[in-house]
Amino acid sequence: MQDIHNLWETVLAEIELSVSKANFTTWFKNTYAVKEEDGVFFVGVPNEFIKDWLATKFSREVLKSIRNHQESVRSVEFIIAKKPVKPVVAPQNTLEQEKKQSEGLQELPLDHMVPKKNNLNPKYTFETFIIGPFNEIAYSASQAVIKKPGSFNPLFIYGSTGIGKTHLIQATGNALIEKFPGLNIYYTSS
Repeated sequence: MQDIHNLWETVLAEIELSVSKANFTTWFKNTYAVKEEDGVFFVGVPNEFIKDWLATKFSREVLKSIRNHQESVRSVEFIIAKKPVKPVVAPQNTLEQEKKQSEGLQELPLDHMVPKKNNLNPKYTFETFIIGPFNEIAYSASQAVIKKPGSFNPLFIYGSTGIGKTHLIQATGNALIEKFPGLNIYYTSS
């Protein structure tokens, strides 16, 4: 009997070859094997949205792949669970090495990352935004706003948890500031 974690890694490798990179990253990247019990293979997922999507769209493909390697599995269940964190053993530094490292690094205060002027986090950009069937329309609307500010006024984005609303709005704000530096933009959640 194959270890469930190794089995899940094998299944993920097979699925990665059969779906688009965006689909794999969106739906499978943060999943992991939890346990196998009475013929049921439990897969941990980070939230309800991904759980429902995987159960609806990919459960048959996942089960088939698991059964190719372990015939005793009869069904697959997706459950919301926190991924166990493996302890990382840090290498032992000498006092002299630590002093040299701390001299070269200056720690920035947390509020320095998000400018108070616009409250936009610079890490949210379109380069890191994943476009999928669930957010294509919102993405297109935000691109229209960037090309012609005011084309959607107001631009109202809504949807389930975990589909990228914050990322999309902040990326739109960051792109507008880059393209039109004189615009007054401020991000706030409702």
